[in-house]
Amino acid sequence: MPDPDSIGKKLEELVGRRIVSAGNEYLSGEQWFKHLKEKEFPCTNYIRGFDEIDFTPLPDLFHEYFGHMPLMANQWMADLEAYTANLFLANPDKQDDIFTLSRYSVEYGCIREDGEIKAL
Repeated sequence: MPDPDSIGKKLEELVGRRIVSAGNEYLSGEQWFKHLKEKEFPCTNYIRGFDEIDFTPLPDLFHEYFGHMPLMANQWMADLEAYTANLFLANPDKQDDIFTLSRYSVEYGCIREDGEIKAL
């Protein structure tokens, strides 16, 4: 199991971000981006059970630490997330578009380059 204290210290050392609890709930776009603006990375602290192995509506700690953390430990990506958070919070009329852009790039790891979808 990941140790949030030691990983959090390393994340702060690498990119100036800290891990905070997501309260084991799915955060809204507004909640998510408020954390990112404050240089916080919200993480859950549970792991899905065998009955949820294919899908759970909530991200588990494996998803957070092994899916998102490598990207968030990269300064360019951490800065991009903070920039995106500022855009999201400052533009209520564009929040759906900004959320979608962030979701496909950070959540799914895809980006369109020269008309092709590529992995980040």
